Amino acid sequence: MDNLTNNKSSFWLKRPTVYIIYFVVINALNIQSVITGRMNVWKIFRQGYFHLAQHKDLYAFYPQEYFDSYLYSPSFAAMFAPFSLLPNYVAYFLWNNMSMLLIPFLLFKFKGITENKKALVCYIALIEIATCLQGTQTNVMIAGLMLLSFLSFENKNYWVAAFAIAIGFYIKIYPIVAAGMFLLYPNKLAFIGKLIIAFLVIGVLPLLFIKPAELYMQYESWVKELLLDQGDNYGKISLTGLVQVYFRVSDLGKLLVQVFGVLVFCLMYVRYKLFKSYYYRLYFLCGTLIWVVLFNHASEIYGYAIAILGIGLWYATQPSSKRLNIFICLFILFATVLSIDPTPRFISKYIYEHALKALPYSIMFGVIVWQMLAAKPSDLYNNIASDTTP
Repeated sequence: MDNLTNNKSSFWLKRPTVYIIYFVVINALNIQSVITGRMNVWKIFRQGYFHLAQHKDLYAFYPQEYFDSYLYSPSFAAMFAPFSLLPNYVAYFLWNNMSMLLIPFLLFKFKGITENKKALVCYIALIEIATCLQGTQTNVMIAGLMLLSFLSFENKNYWVAAFAIAIGFYIKIYPIVAAGMFLLYPNKLAFIGKLIIAFLVIGVLPLLFIKPAELYMQYESWVKELLLDQGDNYGKISLTGLVQVYFRVSDLGKLLVQVFGVLVFCLMYVRYKLFKSYYYRLYFLCGTLIWVVLFNHASEIYGYAIAILGIGLWYATQPSSKRLNIFICLFILFATVLSIDPTPRFISKYIYEHALKALPYSIMFGVIVWQMLAAKPSDLYNNIASDTTP
């Protein structure tokens, strides 16, 4: 891998090659899903708009259309209108391609990281992203919105950051954590105002199709559905789930894990004098991408499409070395490959049932927070993202 990062002419690290590989992978999976009929989540997304426009309760059961429940906001149903109105398979391919290609598009816009390492971040994240989109999940889009919010903060485009965060919130709630990045930047009050406006605009978007009284009832049903889902899924493949598996903690114990997560997240603000360092802010993004999955009450395997980007970007900020490259390869093996096909079923099942997927990510989250707390200002102003092996 050192030779790859030092060889600027390497075919595999060229930007067009990354896009082609992402395109081929997602469309191979799209074709597989169409052939096998593995499109239940897509049906939930697509039918959400029709239920909204037909003045039906989004959160009622529709077993004749799909199994499982609609857990997204009324605004997401409204935002999905273009994909619902297009021909089914055209919309399906468009949604998954847009979600897939958004990630390398945004990663290649990061400054302070060489082109070669940006390509490697794309490859590090590829398996998790492909696995997520194979199930037509929204987590890849959520990851893209979080990356976009960071890039927008960096470019002082607070309107885009605000709308990216608001859209993410109305899809899955927890991307609101990305709003915490505003404390790292100037013009905080101005951003808060823009964020409130963005929340209001996206929040009332369904009024294009329904009346205010109906919208109120839809949001009321959404809150009830979220509370029910939290009770049914508390823990899952998160740090909370990992603690629950091995220590059988009570509901109070689970709550304490969440409180611990909030406290650790706050530690990333302690070195406020380093906020002016781009690399410190980048570390903050890495920690945030991992945190929203580890401490999400209903984390599933698909959520790690977000966390893996935190790992990849962290890798890209480290001085290149053979030891680091061996570590990242082992991380991908144990944290990603062993939990998916074609890994023998008994191995992936054991990892799933024991929430072991959360373990390596938990360790890495601790490493990132520790590096942020222990960082020397001089280290953060050096080009630590260089491809030069020490």
